[in-house]
Formats: sequence, C-alpha cells, structure tokens
Amino acid sequence: MDLTQLANLGEFIGGVAVPVTVIYLAAQLRHNSRTSRFSANVALHGKLN
Repeated sequence: MDLTQLANLGEFIGGVAVPVTVIYLAAQLRHNSRTSRFSANVALHGKLN
C-alpha cells in the first residue's frame, strides 16, 4: 500500500466518521431534551401537589 492509497483510505474513513458523529450528536441532543422536559414536568408536578 503506497502513500496515496493510505491518504485515500484516511480521507474515506474521515468522510464516514463525520456523518456518523453528527447522527450520534443529534441522538444525544434529542435524548437530553426529552430528559430535561421530563425533569421539568416532575418538578412542576411536585410544586403543584
């Protein structure tokens, strides 16, 4: 494997890693938003009772 092939492989891996990372980040943000809303609802419910 020469240097050009290694560079192409690295570029491919980087190109795949970026969308995977963005998808993972979106999933984590969605989970965090749900958890925050749930916690806020629990706190509000606790204050009302």
